[in-house]
Amino acid sequence: MTNEPDLRGTPAAKSWMYRAPENKWIRWGQWILIPAILLFALEHRMKPWTIKRETGYIEAAAKPPAKPVDAIFIGVSRVEAAIDPDAFDSRYKELTGKEYHSLNLGHPSRTAAVHYFGLRKLFTKYPNLFKNCTVFIEAPFDLPEARTWQDNWADPGYEKLLVPLLTKSDFGRFLNEAKLSSDERMLYRELWYEQKSYLIYYRKIIRKQAMTKYDGVFAKLVGKVHHIAKNTSGRTLDIKSDGSIRIDENAAEVGLDKAKSWLHGTVAPVPVADWNKTVLADIRKLVEQNGGKLVLFTMPMSSVFAPGYETPVKDTDRRTLIATRATWAVPLITATDFEYNDSDFPDTWHLSGKRSHDFSSRLADAYYKTTMAGK
Repeated sequence: MTNEPDLRGTPAAKSWMYRAPENKWIRWGQWILIPAILLFALEHRMKPWTIKRETGYIEAAAKPPAKPVDAIFIGVSRVEAAIDPDAFDSRYKELTGKEYHSLNLGHPSRTAAVHYFGLRKLFTKYPNLFKNCTVFIEAPFDLPEARTWQDNWADPGYEKLLVPLLTKSDFGRFLNEAKLSSDERMLYRELWYEQKSYLIYYRKIIRKQAMTKYDGVFAKLVGKVHHIAKNTSGRTLDIKSDGSIRIDENAAEVGLDKAKSWLHGTVAPVPVADWNKTVLADIRKLVEQNGGKLVLFTMPMSSVFAPGYETPVKDTDRRTLIATRATWAVPLITATDFEYNDSDFPDTWHLSGKRSHDFSSRLADAYYKTTMAGK
């Protein structure tokens, strides 16, 4: 015990205490203004962070390519895995003696509608960089996606790939034309308003990145480890590791199961009514208005998917597409010299990274032959 006096409650002690402003508006305002400033600063910090992790159109629109683009490859994750732009460009330069620059904008579940609005965004924002650009669209078993504007413009679970690319008038048209359920309409309206905040719109991405980066910290805090799938089998699956392209040891089994599920649940029961009314038709118009050409290319596929494409309905679609392509003047190119088998698809869905270089080079050969034949 000391002889120091107890100053608690005295004027000397109170002089060091926080004094709330007498004006009630100032008192309330400080509790609103300070958090608002912090949130604004965090939003500002999150914008480049989220854009950096957005693969494709949002990233490309925020950070344009360093030089003019001659070609863009679009489609789903099959394109992302199978196309090596550097290999395509290098081979095409060997054949023509000219520099060539292409981009791979394939992405898991990126629909034709998402590609339409993404291309429009790039063509509008950077007309000089994308002028006269050729657009290559994948055609598995010689059939591209046949989605129409009356269908849902995005795949379930991937709505956030679409919404940021839409204008207000696009969004109104979407709600009016697309045949959506009441739950789907509610979801899209929520996303439309959520996108005004990067913290809210990309909260799942932020949480996932945080959990991945600070896994050990969270483990100590909550007493358990957030499991991240790792390849512990010693096998090298050798495929690209973005989006839905798996590289863990269960990739082959999971991929095969999903392929079988797709065959049973998503095969079209009726032929395409009119290819001119598909989103593909409007992509062609958009590309040609930009001074470019649309090209379809045959995508290598595992034989597991053959039953879904070798049906009377699909045969009809191929015949009508041939006739429609003739009126569109849109070629379908095939890398005929590229030989492959099911072992080249480690997860059933995607071409192995070891084969993507060869396929891209052979595809450049096929494209060159087509362009020379047209002269």
